[in-house]
Amino acid sequence: MAEQPEAQETRSAYLLDGRRVMIADLIGAGLLTPGDVLRFKRPRVGQVHKAVVTADSTLSLEGGQEFRSPSKAAKVAADMPAVDGWHAWTVASSGRSLDSLRQELLD
Repeated sequence: MAEQPEAQETRSAYLLDGRRVMIADLIGAGLLTPGDVLRFKRPRVGQVHKAVVTADSTLSLEGGQEFRSPSKAAKVAADMPAVDGWHAWTVASSGRSLDSLRQELLD
């Protein structure tokens, strides 16, 4: 089955120099700082997951696991099969999603 042009276009919109944006890119641009607390709220199930941005450009969950991918961190934190971590995680101090920071970087 051929990929839809819109899907391909959307995916390429998240590329920086031909590769996916990473947490390190947000730190490098000053949009995130090591020590920033992130929240992933799941009001329907009454859960709030937390992660901390590390100096190694990972997200550290409360249990100590560290992930380079926001989606993998959200998936493990919520024990779900798949989560778009760029939309799930928000910076506790500003309320901004990682996706909005990524968009600012790419703009």
